[in-house]
Amino acid sequence: MKDAPAMHSFRHIGLLSFLFMLSVAGWLGAGSPAMAQGGFGDITVTPTRIVLEGRERSGTISLANTGAEKATYRISVVNMRMTENGAFVEIPEGQAGPGEQFAGDLFRYAPRQVTLEPGTSQTIRIALRKPAGLAAGEYRSHLLIRAIPSEGAGRSIEQKPDNGVEISLAVIPGIALPVIVRHGEVTASVTMSNFALDRTPASKNGKIPSLTFRLNRDGNESVYGDLAATYFAPGNDKGVLLSEVNQLAVYTPNSYRIVTMSLNQNQEVKLESGGKIKVIYRTQPKEGAKPIGAGEFVIP
Repeated sequence: MKDAPAMHSFRHIGLLSFLFMLSVAGWLGAGSPAMAQGGFGDITVTPTRIVLEGRERSGTISLANTGAEKATYRISVVNMRMTENGAFVEIPEGQAGPGEQFAGDLFRYAPRQVTLEPGTSQTIRIALRKPAGLAAGEYRSHLLIRAIPSEGAGRSIEQKPDNGVEISLAVIPGIALPVIVRHGEVTASVTMSNFALDRTPASKNGKIPSLTFRLNRDGNESVYGDLAATYFAPGNDKGVLLSEVNQLAVYTPNSYRIVTMSLNQNQEVKLESGGKIKVIYRTQPKEGAKPIGAGEFVIP
């Protein structure tokens, strides 16, 4: 049976598609600027996370227009949830889950909208305003910085065959970065479990298996650091570094995150039965590269 013909030969649907580069997922850190590219202004933001704790009462973010045209950017607060795989989804208003504590009411920021010429930058200032009686713990919200399209911006895509639908698509570049407020005593501990080695080749030469495991977090504080996986052949205490994943976070209230590390072997390394892969999770080098947690997988 054929579909019924459309009631109108032409319909126009306006879509706004948001492009986010989420440092909040822990993929980018303060040392790595976040960048977003699109038709309404390319932007670079540093740092990509703000942590207000102890005596820290303020912070700054530098927003730079790296595009070729003047662009306007709007800054707003959103709340986001990390999935078990490290992705982020926005939390609708009034739908906070158990243990989710937001920081949006605990800080002020200015300006909330800026217009930048190509090659210029603007500082966004953040000031803490903790109320009396605030319960101890970690609070997190995100600053969303996105370009505002000019009137009529976008490009048209037509679906002509049957329904006569024209879609006007506007891709808006944006960056969301976490603002974390820690108050009172906060602690966290990390363990690793559920290791699994996948020997399925990721390329024709069959050299790149992967190691998947659970990075478990306990306590009322998120964790953030760098992972390194090292292989030790049976009876050999000299290890070979196979993989590194930097600036990776597990945010509260999540109790774990699934991590997959590609193991970049060379021809001299054979993952032998009885060998071990040791994974160490450390703080960032500027914080002393201190061990946060570790795990070990014995190859069957």
